[in-house]
Amino acid sequence: MLAKLRASFVVAGLALVAGLAAIIALLFGGPDDSAGTLDSFHFVARLAVEPSEYSAHPTVDRIEGWYRAPELVRWEFSYEDPRLRDRRMVDVQDGDWLWTYDGETNT
Repeated sequence: MLAKLRASFVVAGLALVAGLAAIIALLFGGPDDSAGTLDSFHFVARLAVEPSEYSAHPTVDRIEGWYRAPELVRWEFSYEDPRLRDRRMVDVQDGDWLWTYDGETNT
């Protein structure tokens, strides 16, 4: 269940990032710039989420991501509620490896 939730937020986050990258390229790229690149970004999304009657776990409502070219990526899935901030999930990638931290289990 948690893996499905994380995957859906990753997909949503990546779609938002792709849209933002396209907008940035259109706004700041010159008229002859047809192949702009994004060297880095910092991304924060706060989601309006209604609690699910089917889950005893609170729903992640904050996504924060960083990217630095060519392959450094960090995603944090957390909660706006300060009581739950230590239960965040973190994924870090360097192009070769992926590290995942689960705050709920502290692993």
